[in-house]
Amino acid sequence: MAFDDAVVFPKLIMLMDKKELRASMTRNKKETSRAAILDLSGPILRRLAVHPRFIAARTVLLYHSLPDEVDTQAFVRYWSLRKCILLPTVKGKEIELHRYAAAARPDVGPYAIPESTGEVFTDYATFDLHIFPGVAFDATGNSLGPGHGFYDR
Repeated sequence: MAFDDAVVFPKLIMLMDKKELRASMTRNKKETSRAAILDLSGPILRRLAVHPRFIAARTVLLYHSLPDEVDTQAFVRYWSLRKCILLPTVKGKEIELHRYAAAARPDVGPYAIPESTGEVFTDYATFDLHIFPGVAFDATGNSLGPGHGFYDR
């Protein structure tokens, strides 16, 4: 079920609790081919790149994508030459932010996600925009993530 379906069929979505919706969306993601994800990633990231909030942002928290998410790898590399790009690193039950370091080889984190080994970033009040992955989003943009709550905290 795509985002547009949630807008068109809000009553259907409302019948599912968070656990059921997360399971349903996770199944749908697993059924989507890598080629389809790559095809869909381009238009999504092009829309982000021309969004006024992204254009105005100097420091952006992004993420290195998993294979079933919008593919951000090249996007991160490209924009790191123009903006301060921050990436999360999982530390136990929390995330730590690091500046993206193109020259540094990323570590592979506990969820098999490439994690930046760049300088730790702690000035949270100064980043301008936060782009994060989610399993699903409702019509008003609220996120249903994979269930770990890293971005919620």
